[in-house]
Amino acid sequence: MSTKPRKRWTPEEKRDIVLHALRQEMTQSELCRHYGIYPSDLARWKTSFLARGLEGLKDNGKSKPPIAPKEYERLLREKTELERVVIDQSIEIQLLKKKSRLNLVGSIKGTWLNEEIKHALICAIDEAAFNKGWSINKACKVIGLNPDRYYAWKRKDDDPIPPSGVPLRVHRLLPEEKEAILKFAEKYPIERHRKLSYLLLREAGIAVSPSSVYRVLLSKQLVQCWIKDQRIWKKKDLKVTGPNQVWRSDITYIDIGAGYGYLIIVLDKFSVASRAI
Repeated sequence: MSTKPRKRWTPEEKRDIVLHALRQEMTQSELCRHYGIYPSDLARWKTSFLARGLEGLKDNGKSKPPIAPKEYERLLREKTELERVVIDQSIEIQLLKKKSRLNLVGSIKGTWLNEEIKHALICAIDEAAFNKGWSINKACKVIGLNPDRYYAWKRKDDDPIPPSGVPLRVHRLLPEEKEAILKFAEKYPIERHRKLSYLLLREAGIAVSPSSVYRVLLSKQLVQCWIKDQRIWKKKDLKVTGPNQVWRSDITYIDIGAGYGYLIIVLDKFSVASRAI
């Protein structure tokens, strides 16, 4: 059974048919039977002609009528917002799936977790934050984790750990810094570690803490380790046989109305004679 091919109408012919329909000289059904067209084609041609004139009929009437700029911007904003909502829901579902695989349910605030689970949660939050545009706080809220706890885990997770399992200290002294400390100790033999730390910064531009200087000097036996319990007046077996052998001192301040006065008392342990300064 052969079918008769449909006639291809030119834009001018479509225009004449639309104008005939607009004159309402016959019903739409009669007009369609008269020209041998479908009612849907006539409706589409009429819409295109009223919107764009003859230009709207040149593309077979399939183009949509133009949209006002404000309406287009509104639709574009709605489209962008809907796309963002879909993306956010997708990211949230992925985070919850990863949390479920770790056998975690609900809020995990205050829950003890091993290092493997912590690392997995850090990776999941980082992926949502850095690869998909989420904030750290938003990802932590979905998982049920305190952001402060995440940052604490992150700092610990980023520390380099050698095969021994002991974390390496990040701020170790460099060999040239240790060498500079020893050179300054030879240059200023009577200065202690605090003054050497200041001199290193002022003269060589090396910022080293006094405690680091002290440790370097102590390792080379250039300074004596001061132990509080070895003070002479703390020794129980200390025997005082006469005056002027062991003295004790103390200092305090007294409010004298116009200000404060300082009182220093020096006491002889043998004769208990005191001197006030």
